[in-house]
Amino acid sequence: MDSPTKRSRWIRRAAIAGAMAVAIAFALGWLLPRFFGGCDYPNRPAMTRAIISILGSKVEAFRQDNGRLPASLEELTHPSRFGPYANANELVDGWERPFYYRVEPDGRQFIVFSLGKDGRLGGEGDAGDLQSEAIANAVAGVAKIPTGR
Repeated sequence: MDSPTKRSRWIRRAAIAGAMAVAIAFALGWLLPRFFGGCDYPNRPAMTRAIISILGSKVEAFRQDNGRLPASLEELTHPSRFGPYANANELVDGWERPFYYRVEPDGRQFIVFSLGKDGRLGGEGDAGDLQSEAIANAVAGVAKIPTGR
């Protein structure tokens, strides 16, 4: 008679310990990211900068093959003699928002940019706008974009 009582006590204690372990794990999983600020994995700004650089190269390839800049980034996804140059899933930033693309009035320069974490113009840090470096320098008057070869 003593053995079933010990077993039921042991099962009850094991169930309580298991429930407590789950509760502690859940509480730590919920509290620690809030206390330490969590992590931004993947590093969305770095990933977005990399995609911007790649898209800039794809826009340049389109220009070299077609003699003009694409009217929109979506044009990079259309089948053509040399393309498509990009997949539709490559046209979104690290926050799953579409990139912005603008051809300068001279028709020779372009800019590919993201509005960052907050999705609004301006900002600093992760909320800052991200754009292709060559264009940023050209806009600042430091460098000019090559016009295709």
